[in-house]
Amino acid sequence: MEPDTELPTRRRRLRRFVIGGVILVVGVASWITIDELSGPDETVERFLTAAKNRDVDAALAEVLPKTLNEIRTDDPDVYTEHDGEDAFLTDKAMRTDWDFGWISAGPKGVINESGTATVSAEITGLGQTKTAVFELTETKHGWMLDDPFVYVSLPYTPLTYLDIDGVRAEDPALEMIDPRPSFPVFPGTHRFFDDLPADVDVASSPKRTKLLAQTKWDDDGNAPAVRLGELTLNGDLLDQARRSIRSLFDTCAATKEAVPEPSDDHVNQGCPFEMQIEFDIGDEVFQAREDHPVTWDVKTPPEFDIVDVRDEDPDKAWALNSFEAQPVKPGRLVVSGVAEGFYGTNRNLKFSFDCEFAPRGLRGRLDSDDAIAMRLLPESEAELVIVNEKDDGCSFEHTFVPKGR
Repeated sequence: MEPDTELPTRRRRLRRFVIGGVILVVGVASWITIDELSGPDETVERFLTAAKNRDVDAALAEVLPKTLNEIRTDDPDVYTEHDGEDAFLTDKAMRTDWDFGWISAGPKGVINESGTATVSAEITGLGQTKTAVFELTETKHGWMLDDPFVYVSLPYTPLTYLDIDGVRAEDPALEMIDPRPSFPVFPGTHRFFDDLPADVDVASSPKRTKLLAQTKWDDDGNAPAVRLGELTLNGDLLDQARRSIRSLFDTCAATKEAVPEPSDDHVNQGCPFEMQIEFDIGDEVFQAREDHPVTWDVKTPPEFDIVDVRDEDPDKAWALNSFEAQPVKPGRLVVSGVAEGFYGTNRNLKFSFDCEFAPRGLRGRLDSDDAIAMRLLPESEAELVIVNEKDDGCSFEHTFVPKGR
């Protein structure tokens, strides 16, 4: 792809004529084209040359310090249009299998009296050609690039990190925020998620090596993300997830505290899910509450499939982009305690039941250390489902006791 042949060469200088000892400058107006004055286009050429040569320091020397300071801020209260971090502004996340061709002012390429300029450049690689557009500002140190980077965001996936050219950066927030956190990379070719763990299978995915020249923000202000197909855990990672679930049961049985704070009609025994216990006997209603002791014991743990679940609804994605533990075989649970009488009932219920059970809603995400732990993600919901409560598979014993016991 060649620039418009009618555009003058970018290295042309202002023509000067000397008449009678007076220098006349031809072409002066309220603006002058970049092609008639060198400077901004040469800044772009130096930046792209350094990026192709994987010379990070030389490339960043052409960028406004203000932009780099905003990218590198670690203050969560500071919002900037350059939201991201510099994890990928490193030679490890730069490739050489791309090139650049012409550098031109293009139709918008003007130097304004305000000291700003726009320069276009042809970026090639992977058999593709794209045009990058750079904004520049004139400083006392010469022309500098405002923000020449391409921005990408973490895709909707049960991973907590973004992987570019083998470099990993954790998503700064597991919760969904809008716009999503984005990460700057140099223009050129990049390979995404090339270093997934051996125990993770990926279903059909788009081509993960891409030529990046410009960021196209969506309507919500989010940077583009590379999509990954459905992920399946195998081997040690699958065992790791199942072990972490069993560990939750052991902790629940050993801990007689309610963490997080249970609601009025739920008892969670320090578990990452809530267990609602309510009995309707005749016209009387009894509920287990936090001011009455409840004990429980897992006789047989349930069995789970660990499934990739995703939802790109911004109101749900922060909780549901994860691996979820879905019961395939219920376990067996013994629970005993006291349920308080309500709605005019003047007695309590001392109970014990032995039932099949299947916790639902436990989730986990694979982190950058290739580790996974199943738990209840922030703000999501989980419940303990009692199976066969009214069938022969669930035994129930109770006695009535006076209130206060």
